[in-house]
Amino acid sequence: MGVRRSLHRPFHRRLLLVLPCLTCACATQLPRASLPPGRFDDVSPTSDSQGDKQGDKQGMDELAELRKQAAQAANEVAPPKQAASQPVLNLTALNPRITVFGDFTGNLTDGTLRNEAGDDIGDRFSLREAELDLRADIDPTAKGVAIFSVGEEAPGEYKVDLEEMYARFLGLPANLRAKVGRFRTAFGQFNRLHTHDLPQTTRPLAVKTFLGEEGDNESGVSLEYLAPWESGPAVHLTYELINGENPAVLAGTSSRDFAHLGHVSTFFDLSDRSYMELGGSLMAGKAEATGSGMTYLSGVDLLIKLLPDDDSKKKSFVFHTEGFHLDRALSAGDVRSDGAFASAIYQFDRNWYLGARGDWTEFNDVDTGHAKAVSGWLSYYTSEFLRLRIGYEQLDDPRQPEANGSFYFQMTFVLGAHPPHPYWVNR
Repeated sequence: MGVRRSLHRPFHRRLLLVLPCLTCACATQLPRASLPPGRFDDVSPTSDSQGDKQGDKQGMDELAELRKQAAQAANEVAPPKQAASQPVLNLTALNPRITVFGDFTGNLTDGTLRNEAGDDIGDRFSLREAELDLRADIDPTAKGVAIFSVGEEAPGEYKVDLEEMYARFLGLPANLRAKVGRFRTAFGQFNRLHTHDLPQTTRPLAVKTFLGEEGDNESGVSLEYLAPWESGPAVHLTYELINGENPAVLAGTSSRDFAHLGHVSTFFDLSDRSYMELGGSLMAGKAEATGSGMTYLSGVDLLIKLLPDDDSKKKSFVFHTEGFHLDRALSAGDVRSDGAFASAIYQFDRNWYLGARGDWTEFNDVDTGHAKAVSGWLSYYTSEFLRLRIGYEQLDDPRQPEANGSFYFQMTFVLGAHPPHPYWVNR
């Protein structure tokens, strides 16, 4: 606009001469990459000069002066030329895919419901967690993931936590893949789910007892290997070298000894779209920060997902169970405990899921006593980005003698890019 106004005032009568000159000068100065291909290949800085020969000398002089001024102005605003061989970088490709999850819950409890810290969390609403999920390609060999959460640790008190942040390397030699950073460990199937992806509002008692109130996530290195067998079931092997800071069964943040975790799973096709996955896990590490006692936590997991051969029929059935066995050598004495859960989820319509779960577990620090629970849940998806859920859980836990039954309401919503659904969802 600044160039046009400087020419307009003294030469408004010759505006029709100025515009072709200015267009011609700009076209010759802009980089070729900014022009549509094949559209301006025949543009020449002298292509319109032949018609000017019929004017008088004064007109030619004025036209030459106008061209000179237009060329000078174009040189001042045009970007520098790029070499023809220089690739054009799309900076938006480097931006991470951003997702925000919101997890809002409410409960009505017959008795007193407490969290792991002993706070009364019954009969109240809670924005239980807000999670920021960032994912991007680091370069052609690695992908990056960063997941931050803000969770309600106690009523009205929130804490920021780095749940996961790792680089994932694909296409390594020998058919290997790797994760380096902080991640949810590969013990069983359920532990890998974030809070907003749970098939029920609560985590199973056995998972909370042996892996922690919100499951187990650690810093370390993870290696995965998918055996390239041509016949028979596929076998997936995972080995993880981690800090051993799990506070439920390992030494916690005071740990200065690495822990080892392994998981093996195999897959069986039951039909074109249905399958079964059977797995086993083992974790070994120091039981306490002081002393030489060790923890050995083993587990088995079974997942069956049945889908109709006709994809248009949005129905499914998922059965999932996991079992745990703990051998822990504490200074106060050895602990041997077991625990398990089983759940079934039936999708009777595209947006509706009806499920039930049974829990039973012993404890991670004493040899006596156990807790159990039964629950039922109904989930409804209004869309890919909003899920509503109601449920009821009956709890029998000697460590929470005031607790009885609890009605739950849950709303989970997604802002931004939608990541893949968890294993129990069929959309």
